[in-house]
Amino acid sequence: MKAILFAIATLALGSLSACSKPNDVPVLEDQAHAIVKCGDAKVAAFDKRTAAIIRELGGRPVPPDVTRAMSEAHDAVVALRQRDAEVTNTTANLVKDGRADELQKYVHETEELQEQKASIAEDDLTAIEGWIARSAHVAAEPPPPPAPAPEAAPAPTDTPARP
Repeated sequence: MKAILFAIATLALGSLSACSKPNDVPVLEDQAHAIVKCGDAKVAAFDKRTAAIIRELGGRPVPPDVTRAMSEAHDAVVALRQRDAEVTNTTANLVKDGRADELQKYVHETEELQEQKASIAEDDLTAIEGWIARSAHVAAEPPPPPAPAPEAAPAPTDTPARP
């Protein structure tokens, strides 16, 4: 009987400790700061690539799809920059109020936004760099040589052909 009571008590204590939730606020705050640091690095890399693209284009005309891709990449980087700027303040407010659930949701949303916008910027910048490489390759190719002139047909003669 004591063994059964001991097993029930152990089970009850084990389930109570499993239900208790440690304070996740400091961990989530660290995670938010890590996201910002990673976001800042991505934005810096995108800025560097964008500057190189602008230098490479040098004001030459580009097709509309390249212009659209450049605009989308710019918008994605701006969104990343804005979110990174607001994370510090929002996180500080949620930490100060001890709102772990809201902080966790905010961190998750920030990670998703960062992944989505970084993917858009990466895809668009890669497409633009590909267009630049293709246009440079086409411009570097020499024009094909002119087609050889067709051989002139022999001049007709007045002499009859021999049988």
